[in-house]
Amino acid sequence: MRALLTIICGTVGGVFISAAAITSILFVCTGHFDDLARAAFVLAVWALGFGLAFLIVAFVGHATGVLEPTTPAKREASDA
Repeated sequence: MRALLTIICGTVGGVFISAAAITSILFVCTGHFDDLARAAFVLAVWALGFGLAFLIVAFVGHATGVLEPTTPAKREASDA
């Protein structure tokens, strides 16, 4: 199936989009749209939760100076 989609679309991103479209169309045609909508909602909630957690960690790390160098960089004679 992947080879067929690669031939049809040409790129990896195109293959992913085509596969998502085919899956969505099949879910709707078989009457499982509610399951697809529920799965999309759960995925969105988890993605937003992960993004929020990462954002909080980044803010705390920046506020506490985690990325600041502990010792100043040594200067070479040509830098002075």
